[in-house]
Amino acid sequence: MEQATDGRVPSGRAALFTGIVRQCLKREVNGEHVLFQAGELVDECDIRRLAPAAVRWKTAFELPDKGVLLPKLSQLAFEMQTQRLTTEAGQVRID
Repeated sequence: MEQATDGRVPSGRAALFTGIVRQCLKREVNGEHVLFQAGELVDECDIRRLAPAAVRWKTAFELPDKGVLLPKLSQLAFEMQTQRLTTEAGQVRID
C-alpha cells in the first residue's frame, strides 16, 4: 500500500481507497498495458506522476486527472449513487 508523504499508511477510507487506485494504475502503467499508454484514457502527465520516482502527491486524495479515465469513473460512480432508489440498500448494483 502506498504510504502518505510523511511515511505513514493513509488514514481514513478515502485516503486508503485513493492509495489503492494509485497502486492499480501504477501496476498497469508500469506493466505497459496497451490501454494505459499515453493517450485519451491516461495522459502523458498522469503517466509521469505514476512513475516510480515521481513527484509526491499534493494531498492524500489527489489522483491523475488529465486523461478521461478517472474523471469518467468518478462521474459514473456519482450517477450510480444519485439514481438509486431511496428504498434500496447502501450498495448499488448494475447489470
